[in-house]
Formats: sequence, structure tokens, C-alpha cells
Amino acid sequence: MYIYSSYDFDGSRDMSRALLAKAFDHCMNDFATPETAQLGITGRQLVQLIETGEHGKPYIEDFLSFSVSHTGNAWAVLIATEDCGLDIQFPKPCRNMDRISEKYYTEEEQQMIAEEGEEAFWKIWTRREAAIKAVGATVVSSVPDVTGESVVIDGVEYWLSEVELLGAAEIPYGAMCTREEPKAIHYFRL
Repeated sequence: MYIYSSYDFDGSRDMSRALLAKAFDHCMNDFATPETAQLGITGRQLVQLIETGEHGKPYIEDFLSFSVSHTGNAWAVLIATEDCGLDIQFPKPCRNMDRISEKYYTEEEQQMIAEEGEEAFWKIWTRREAAIKAVGATVVSSVPDVTGESVVIDGVEYWLSEVELLGAAEIPYGAMCTREEPKAIHYFRL
């Protein structure tokens, strides 16, 4: 698993695609098969092959799984061999924290927020978003409790963990959700 990040993100689709192409170029050496190595496909060419699933999850047919997230000037992508989701979020004051958690969070998650406050809210938020992205669902989809190290969605176990991005002056909250257990995560700054 690879996580690439940048702190010069301008919020544009073009820059996101350029950063994604750089990340693909870098990781291709480790994931290349003899067939793909012969093709000599570049990250830029891979980005042009991106399609979207029913609920907007980006994918490339017969390629690795990836998940992009951004917040403020921070941008990151998780690249893995199995389904994955990544979410990063700079915390901001949330006046509707209670209303949002009552509507979307489980009772266990709401209890955690009541005990730990806004920090717990953002940790759970990023974990829920990562899980939603991993399964290709929508933000209003029902997701079980995400406070543990794994979650079962539609009969499939996914692993959850926090992530920290390299080189950030202000560290955003971050979480990933993956089908494969995250034993070795390689972090790179673009």
C-alpha cells in the first residue's frame, strides 16, 4: 500500500490528475507485471483511463485500486491491490456536530463523541468517509460502527486505520479503509 501526498494543491481537477499521474508513475515499478511493463504505460495514460462506478467511485479497469482525497491545500491518494478508501480532513468548527452525528453515526459513535468531543467527531467522520469510498457507496449510505480496527459491510471485512501525511505543517485527520490488512504502508510526498 502506498500513500502519496502534496501540500501545494490548488483544488483543481487538472492538478489532482497531474498528482495522481505522478503517484502512478512512482508506484508502477513495484506493481508492474511483465505484461504491464511491456506496455510502457505512463501515469498520465493511466489517468486518462479512469472511469467511474455507479456512485462516482473512480477506477481503472484491470488496475490497482486507488482513492483520492483533498482538504484545503492538502491532497492525498491511497493505492492498493484491493478495494480501498481514503479520507483526509482539516478540522473546522462544526456547529451541526450533534445533528450530523445523530443522523449518520451509530449509537456507539455518538457516545464516543459525547465523551471525547469534536476530535472524536472528525476521526469518525474520516473513517466513515474512507469506508464509503472503499465500497463505492454514497455519503448517505448506511455504514456500521467504524470505531474498531475493522468493519463488515455487505458481508465483506474491511480494515480501518488512521493515517498521517508526511510534511504537513498542520496535520489533517485522516483514515483509510482497505480490503487487505494494512501491514506495510509506504508514505511519499509529491
